[in-house]
Amino acid sequence: MQNNRLLPDEIKYFEKMLRIAEKRDVCLKIVEEKEKGRIFLVARDWPGLQDTVSTAIHERGFNILFFMGFVMEKGFAGIIAEIDLSDEEIREKFKKEKDFFKKYLPDIARFDPWMKGLIDSTASKLRIFREVLRILRREIRARKRIREIVLETEKFFSSRSWAYIGERRPEDIAQQILMQIELRKIVKEKGGIYVHIKNFQTTSEELTGILIAGPSRELFLDQVLDVLREILPDFRRKFEKVFTQDGVTVIRLEIQTPDEKWYPEEKHFLIERYLIEHLKLRRRKILSERLRVSPEIIGRVIIPSLIQEARNTQIPQVYFLLTGLTEESYHFKLLAVIPKRENGTYTDEIIKALEKDEGISVLSSKAPSFSYGYEVVIINFSASVRKFEGPEDVYKKLNEILREIIGNFRDFDQGLRIVEEMKFSQLEEKMAGSGIESHLLKRLYYSLDEFFRVQAEIDDLAVGFETLWKAIIASTQTHKFICDFKEGKKSSILVICGDNAEKLFELLLDEFRGKEISALRFDDLGLIAYLIFLSYNQKSVPLNELQKALKNICEKSSIEVQIPTQV
Repeated sequence: MQNNRLLPDEIKYFEKMLRIAEKRDVCLKIVEEKEKGRIFLVARDWPGLQDTVSTAIHERGFNILFFMGFVMEKGFAGIIAEIDLSDEEIREKFKKEKDFFKKYLPDIARFDPWMKGLIDSTASKLRIFREVLRILRREIRARKRIREIVLETEKFFSSRSWAYIGERRPEDIAQQILMQIELRKIVKEKGGIYVHIKNFQTTSEELTGILIAGPSRELFLDQVLDVLREILPDFRRKFEKVFTQDGVTVIRLEIQTPDEKWYPEEKHFLIERYLIEHLKLRRRKILSERLRVSPEIIGRVIIPSLIQEARNTQIPQVYFLLTGLTEESYHFKLLAVIPKRENGTYTDEIIKALEKDEGISVLSSKAPSFSYGYEVVIINFSASVRKFEGPEDVYKKLNEILREIIGNFRDFDQGLRIVEEMKFSQLEEKMAGSGIESHLLKRLYYSLDEFFRVQAEIDDLAVGFETLWKAIIASTQTHKFICDFKEGKKSSILVICGDNAEKLFELLLDEFRGKEISALRFDDLGLIAYLIFLSYNQKSVPLNELQKALKNICEKSSIEVQIPTQV
């Protein structure tokens, strides 16, 4: 064996080791000297052998003084590594690790056919890494942040599989790395939540990429996914990654529509605003104002009707009233008229039964009152959106609980609810393709007064919700106050959206006193909007009357409104 770089004793080691390796594929010898430890290894040659061995030694915590690899005959390679043992502590460590090296180094040095794919992928990954850095070179020069960008690129590649990197264009990878750096920088300087959305094509599919950055104490993956499901309930998760550095968390999501396409660009702004608003105010309500259920209607109409019906039929009467919706809960008022019992009250027993259910929380109740030998029950409670998919599921659960306590009863408004559900199904079908997600349409629908939504024309509801949604999108994009008017079959439809919407709404209530008004409030995406249905004797209010009312309001107040000139 001829090698001018080896000492005579080293040549003797390698000649003997080669003969052994020809039979076993690999041979290892470890020699411990006074100042250094030497590792000799002979194995069949393959690309990456030297890097693999040197990395293994470094990973055990040793500094390599000298390392050399060389080609031997018959397809074998030799490696010699010298480790500094001048420190007593390191010497003891080396003695303890010798057995590990004897077992581990031959294993990793032995070539198997399956390793070829790994080697090839590593080489390809390195090629793309260099290509991405070339793309970033212009940015590196411009931003004078060479080290930051190189380190970010190294972290990106080390944390992704070859399958991920190999399917993406280097240009898309470079853009993602730069945006991660930019978002992290903004959060460190200004705080807050920031979102960037971009569509891209891999070798096999269309994806929508979302980057979300914010303070690490405020931003969590499960929270992001929950909020995203509110605006995109059926999205498909394809990839996710979370990075936390210097108190800033960056989350990368890649998603698709249910039919495996990317989300259209015109929807990106809405997704971005929704994420920012809901992550910023983590528990913000989607419809922050409770529905306006008049105490007068309950006290003067509903409860007397329940009492009268109970006296006529001798059957307990129950009325479930949906009073509000938030991001987390449905809010209900339970009204019941039940024959008075001798001991205790039904109110207390019903409250205890409701509180046993994990998805239901009792908010308040009225002290039981009695009339004509009947107990009047009034309980306010909430039901979790996570546990109950829709209000109808809450009704089923309430029926089970109440029948165990009071036996048979009449569900006073069941017929009304059936009509409601049928009407919503028709509305959902009519508004397919409008851009309003089904879950949001349901929340808007159930935010209207119960009696109004049952009696309203489907066409009027559809026009109202669509007008509201268009105004919300326009206002979020332009930051301008939006006022729009549509004439329906039975109602005039007015939408106001943006700054001063609350004040204008209150003034409109005064201006149209005597008219029939039903309204819902939308408080989300950083703005407030109202959808108002106006009618008089089941006829829409003429445009000229609305224009006159708005003009009066503008003259009396400091509010400026672009008054609609035509329907």
